[in-house]
Amino acid sequence: MARAKTDIGNIGYWAFLIGILIALIAGLASAAGALGAASGTVTAVLVILGIVVGFLNLMDKTPDQFLIAGIALVLVGVSRFNALDVVGRYLAAILQNVAAFVAPAVALTALKVIWDLASK
Repeated sequence: MARAKTDIGNIGYWAFLIGILIALIAGLASAAGALGAASGTVTAVLVILGIVVGFLNLMDKTPDQFLIAGIALVLVGVSRFNALDVVGRYLAAILQNVAAFVAPAVALTALKVIWDLASK
């Protein structure tokens, strides 16, 4: 039984790491204008990975920490970094992708926390 828990933890770790890497690389490519029509596909992949991370996080014993960090990342992702010259464009694109990745995981975790509170 402990082995299965470790395997799920590894899947969650790798899904999160892959999602962050895709968000970073796609953000850089998007800001440089190299992504083009694939932008929607990348966002869809990030959302799907976010859902996977969210479902894996439902088994986590510390959802409060995940929710606080996730909400912070989503809020930063919608900030207006475009006002900064060249660096702002890249930073905004990366953080928007991170927000697209983290938002589904945060939403699923928040729904579980609300469900648990209502079930008491």
